[in-house]
Amino acid sequence: MDNYHHSFFLATDPYEYLRFVRRRVLSREKLLKDFELLPKDQPNRKLIFYEVFKLFLENRDHANAALLLSKEYSLSFEQSMRVVLSDHKEVKFPVVGGESSDVRRALVFNSNLEFCNLTEHTPKLRIIERLVGFELSVLFDGDFCGDSFMLAVAVGALSKNLPNHVAFSGCLDEHGNVALAESLERKLRVCSEQGLELLTGLDVRNFRDLVDFFDTREHHVPVYLCYKHSERVEDRGWEELRETVERSFPSKSLELYRKIYRVEMFHRRHMLQENEYASELRRAFETLQVVFQSGGVPHLAINGPASFAMALGIAVGAKRRIAVYHYQGGYHLVLDLTGPEKLRKIKALKREEELELLEYELLGDGEEAAFVIHLASHDPLPQVREFLKNRDVFIAYVRSKQPGMLKIGDWTEYVCELFSVTQIVKRRRAYRGASFFLSCPVPIAFGFGVAFGDYASGFVYQYDQASSRYVPIFRIEQLSQTVLSNQGGLVR
Repeated sequence: MDNYHHSFFLATDPYEYLRFVRRRVLSREKLLKDFELLPKDQPNRKLIFYEVFKLFLENRDHANAALLLSKEYSLSFEQSMRVVLSDHKEVKFPVVGGESSDVRRALVFNSNLEFCNLTEHTPKLRIIERLVGFELSVLFDGDFCGDSFMLAVAVGALSKNLPNHVAFSGCLDEHGNVALAESLERKLRVCSEQGLELLTGLDVRNFRDLVDFFDTREHHVPVYLCYKHSERVEDRGWEELRETVERSFPSKSLELYRKIYRVEMFHRRHMLQENEYASELRRAFETLQVVFQSGGVPHLAINGPASFAMALGIAVGAKRRIAVYHYQGGYHLVLDLTGPEKLRKIKALKREEELELLEYELLGDGEEAAFVIHLASHDPLPQVREFLKNRDVFIAYVRSKQPGMLKIGDWTEYVCELFSVTQIVKRRRAYRGASFFLSCPVPIAFGFGVAFGDYASGFVYQYDQASSRYVPIFRIEQLSQTVLSNQGGLVR
């Protein structure tokens, strides 16, 4: 489509023209020329200016952004350059009037130069400037009435990390306290329609609470996965985990975190059926991904099968910071993987003579390995032997050197030695594939999955009570596909 047709849309359908602007199909020269020809009384002039100006900013075309700003408003070119070269944030806030509702945007510049393209809002802007301690330049994308923009602008002025899906609504007093927004139901509705999470005086008392929240370097987030839920028994797993985490990492903003980042901090399900493992693994992985991507550190507790925990560990991998807890009369941190050196530790290979906690025994011959891990009360070896009878598989039977339950403490060394055993056996037998039959604490299974990864072929098995047999629930080399796939069931 040629430039003439683009200009035609500017005059007849400005929203279609803005689609061309956002798709970046128009040259900067064309954009400047079009805007010069735009009538001063064009109803959407402020919106068109905002989009073109924002595009220049995103392209780091400071000269043309300043030129556009100085021509449109009573600023010198030097003042305009001061604005466009300063740090800025885009904020969103809902507005209602009559029968209409919409979400407005504003670019907030920490320019130390007072400017507002809607001068009627300058008095409220000065209250914000006194609160933040410096003068601001604010460019709105259209006209509106009311003072509820104040929360958005104040937070935008001081916060460095604002998610794109958040909007704000609330008037501020001289101390920064947030008044409840008017027409809240309509504002919530319009934000929901546009996929935005609305923050108001119902969420915080003072705007600095939001500034502190968004500038927090890391959030410690309890995540509880329960796959043994019963309607007859009250499950306080997540509440107890939260209390444990908050003793070490006090936080008053967990509910705010949950709302802003839409995190499911607990999953409660009945016993998993064979065809449910993949979908639940995907759901758990997505929860952890949201926490990772929002600057969070998951504090994870799993009340469920060790096989599921191992698969989740494989999916998460050894590059993410996470803390894992075990329940024994309360929650205990047993696997602290919150630092690079701790993640490296679980993959630090030991020689056979260096094993202090675990021992292993090789049983039979075959092209493939079956690792039977016995670190809990139930010994799976007899059932696994029966299950593997007449197969071309040898068994690597791994158990603790000390009988009885593992002592609560740092279980990193157990994970390290378990991973080391798989590599020692690999060197001795050069097996083609590996299968895993687990009877061990869930945190060790998770940590072992993190260390082992998905580079080897094989299966993770789970004993199915209904059929009284072992079933392969995850194929190791395809776990990445499992957590990214929309299809349920085992990837075969």
